[in-house]
Amino acid sequence: MIKNIGFCTKCGSENIVKNGHNVSGQQQYLCKDCKARRSP
Repeated sequence: MIKNIGFCTKCGSENIVKNGHNVSGQQQYLCKDCKARRSP
């Protein structure tokens, strides 16, 4: 099952993967195309 996480707000790519958690415990995501990180 493939789960669509969303898209990168910086470059618009859908090549997003989970990338650990931040200090407050929220899931972080990494764009494999532009290397941008984000939290939901």
